[in-house]
Amino acid sequence: MKKLILLLILTISFIEAQDKSIEVYAKVSEESVRFKWIPKEYTSSNSYKLYKNDVLIASLKPKAYEDLVREKYSEDYIHVIYPFRNVKNLDDQILAFKSEQQVGGFRVLRLMQDNTFAKNLGQFYEDKIQKSDGKINYRLELFKNQKKIASKHIVIESQKISSLDKVSIVYAKGDSDGVSLNWDSKNSYAFYNVYRKLENETTFTKITKTPIYKSPAQSTKGSVPFVDKELQKGQKAWYYVTKLDMFYEESEPSKEVQAQRFLYQKPPVVKNIFVKNSDKKITLRWEKISNIDGYNVYRSMNYNGGYQKINEAPIKEEAYFDKDFKVGQNYYYYITSINKHGESFASVKMLAYAKDASSPSIPQNCNYEIQPNGISLSWDENKEDDLLGYRVYMSMEENATTWSLINKEVIQTTKFLHERPKTLSRNFYFYHIKAVDKSFNESAMSKILRVKLPDVTAPKQPVLLKSMSYPSKITLEWGKTLVYDFSHYNVYKKDGTKCNKEPLLRNYFEDKNPQIGENHYIITAVDISGNESPKQRVDTIVLQDTTPLHVENFILKKDDKGVQITFTCKDEEYSGFELLRSSGNDSKYYNISNFQTTKSFIDTSVSKNTNYFYMLKVYDKTGNITQSDVVSIRYE
Repeated sequence: MKKLILLLILTISFIEAQDKSIEVYAKVSEESVRFKWIPKEYTSSNSYKLYKNDVLIASLKPKAYEDLVREKYSEDYIHVIYPFRNVKNLDDQILAFKSEQQVGGFRVLRLMQDNTFAKNLGQFYEDKIQKSDGKINYRLELFKNQKKIASKHIVIESQKISSLDKVSIVYAKGDSDGVSLNWDSKNSYAFYNVYRKLENETTFTKITKTPIYKSPAQSTKGSVPFVDKELQKGQKAWYYVTKLDMFYEESEPSKEVQAQRFLYQKPPVVKNIFVKNSDKKITLRWEKISNIDGYNVYRSMNYNGGYQKINEAPIKEEAYFDKDFKVGQNYYYYITSINKHGESFASVKMLAYAKDASSPSIPQNCNYEIQPNGISLSWDENKEDDLLGYRVYMSMEENATTWSLINKEVIQTTKFLHERPKTLSRNFYFYHIKAVDKSFNESAMSKILRVKLPDVTAPKQPVLLKSMSYPSKITLEWGKTLVYDFSHYNVYKKDGTKCNKEPLLRNYFEDKNPQIGENHYIITAVDISGNESPKQRVDTIVLQDTTPLHVENFILKKDDKGVQITFTCKDEEYSGFELLRSSGNDSKYYNISNFQTTKSFIDTSVSKNTNYFYMLKVYDKTGNITQSDVVSIRYE
């Protein structure tokens, strides 16, 4: 047999990468060092650089899609290298991800079997060496989208050439289903081939169609990696196992083992056992097995032994009820199936704990009272001898699916005060009580108490936004009160007199009987519980005198200088006047005097044979304007 080369899983130092970002495999011969590597996350955007003694010797990446097509590789082959090549939308991307998961293991197996495939992935390189090279330092760098994400250092000693370790121990066990083979993987991840020789044969034949993968987690006592089901019943065979390295080269054969397929079949092992505990009975149920004669149930108080069969006759149904036990004790069970050939192997052992599962009675006569500092709950005392106490549950919804436990410790009395601030009066609170015994069994819930704290919180006092003064009224407008339980507004005078006869629903009020001078108002908001805003803010509105001035004796006289205008105004609030004029040729009035504080004026800008019309605007000290009647004169 050709001398095989040692598969070296190398000691690796990492740069800018998490552990196991890329696994590197190397194999040394007299003429070369071959490398293969597997990144933890494969994408077609991966690329690699290989250095030898810090000199770049190779830059590698997956072969271009167009080159693979030109070289007439199959669509499935190309899809393994470029799974996202034809992704156009989200659905395509999801399918590509699923496909990527499905072909992941296939990609590793094919990479192991086929150096050409590894080269097409950009994950293979062969470096020619000589024995005199001695110790060689290599470094492999992984790039994703041209960004370096991992680096591994590999040290090779060209003189160290040896064969691949063979499989040391193989176990073979025959039964009616065939021959089960298992072997020691020596804490390494590897692939294996199985060979067989029948009684009438002289040579071994490989019977594994594809290499078998076996991880260190699969111990020789765990799951079976291979079962030979091709043997006839009663037939004998010899087997050996070989180990494959990442370059698909086999180790020497393991030691040969012999096994025989049995003629009869033991009944299957019972599966999917379900256990339910109560203080009256322990219920065991399991999955049905066809074509058997029944079942046996075994019990022990010790997990590791001492099991006794507890059924007198074979059990025909897939259930057993054990009523002969002590409450508070652990019991272990396993079940077997029976047929004419005998009894199956034991099922998985199941633990059952016989505990008190009887609930106390429901607390009765539950009531509540509103206290200054919260809600006081009370109920009648339960009469159970093993009563531990009570638990109080609360929710903000009467039909809630989940309730909050509000007492930290079990309550020993029949009263409980749930402290609540007076301000939390907006919502209803719902309570129920449960009794609990010393085995921590809870009763069903008591009747539900529906509680609402009285509302004692008044709305804030509204803020005046705008006011208007008119000759006979004052209008007020204030900001709206935005509370969930708002009812109406009130407006008061400073002396406490309410201005509105009916509740105000709008944020607006008209005072139709104001007094001249200062008017003082207090605005409040009232909620549906009758809580009224504090009367802290007083708004002052000044109403000025708007009584018009009385003009008398508005007289016009002609003289050589022009037209003399005089009038009489006896009001003490008189401040001055403006004189407006219009001519017969123009119907518009023009101010000809500006503001005058006297009660007379001479219009010197008149022309002969012209009709003139005069009108006064008289002002008081508060700015009120009185407009006189029009008086006319012809100037000749």
